[in-house]
Amino acid sequence: MALAFTKGVSREGRHTAAESEKRPCPFQKKRTREEILEKGRCCLQHDWCYAFISCPQTLIYFVPYTWQCMNPGAAHCGVASMPGVSQKCATQLCECDREFARCVSHYPCPRKKPGCKASNYMMLQTINNNDI
Repeated sequence: MALAFTKGVSREGRHTAAESEKRPCPFQKKRTREEILEKGRCCLQHDWCYAFISCPQTLIYFVPYTWQCMNPGAAHCGVASMPGVSQKCATQLCECDREFARCVSHYPCPRKKPGCKASNYMMLQTINNNDI
C-alpha cells in the first residue's frame, strides 16, 4: 500500500512550499532557495502523509511498527509492534516513513551527521498546534 502525496500545503495548511526556507528538514544544509524548495518537498510530503493517516494525531510520533529490508534499498512494512495499536495506523505510519526515506535517498548523504536542535520542540509544537 502506498499513500498518495499532494503538492502544496502540509498538515492543515501550516507549511507551504515557500515556508520551507524557514522550516527546512534537518537533512539539509544552507542552500539556495530553489534547492531548499526542491529538497523540502520530501518533508512537505511527509507532513502531508502524516496529516491524513488513520491514527490519533497524539500517537503519530509514538506508534511503533516493524519493517524489513527485502532487497537492497527496498523496505517492506510489517505489523504493529505494540499490542492494542491499530494495524492500519502502524502500516500507514511505516508507509509515510518509507516514502520519505525513498525521497531523501535521491540526495547525497551529508559529510557529517546533521543536527536537529529543535526536534523535541517541533514535536511538542505540532501536538500543541493540533489542540490536543
